[in-house]
Amino acid sequence: MGKVFLYEFRRQVANRFYVGILAVCLLFAWATMRTTIIRGVANTAPFSSQSFGYYMAHVMPLMSIALIFGLWTNYSPAARWVGALTAATPGDGWAYALLKCGAALTAWLIVSVCTILFGMIFLIRIFGDAVQVGDLLLPCAAAVLPPALLIFAAALLAGRAKF
Repeated sequence: MGKVFLYEFRRQVANRFYVGILAVCLLFAWATMRTTIIRGVANTAPFSSQSFGYYMAHVMPLMSIALIFGLWTNYSPAARWVGALTAATPGDGWAYALLKCGAALTAWLIVSVCTILFGMIFLIRIFGDAVQVGDLLLPCAAAVLPPALLIFAAALLAGRAKF
């Protein structure tokens, strides 16, 4: 099953759209940090946890597109056509579907970690020791995890519908 996971993961990450959405996320993160966050949010310091949460909330729609795309490849018409072939194999269909969703989620985690690290490195490079990395993690998790879980569940439900 490890080989199947690596194959699905490679299929997700080696896609041109994935590389493009990662580049767009990082460029948008750079533009947001450089124009909005560096000025501070709601009369706070630019390196405060509120500013970082605001930054993550701005970048989250693009990261959501990456998550939707990753799950869309699992339910595209070509994947449904291949699904008839995989249903005929002796392997467990649920395990294969779980591996495909896990690969999509892992690919999305790479996009999200890249944008989070970019924001932290940007702030550390400018403000140095004034940035408390531990204080940035809670607003980051609060801005990223609930929408990601909602979008993941909605994409799975929408992918199962046959239009």
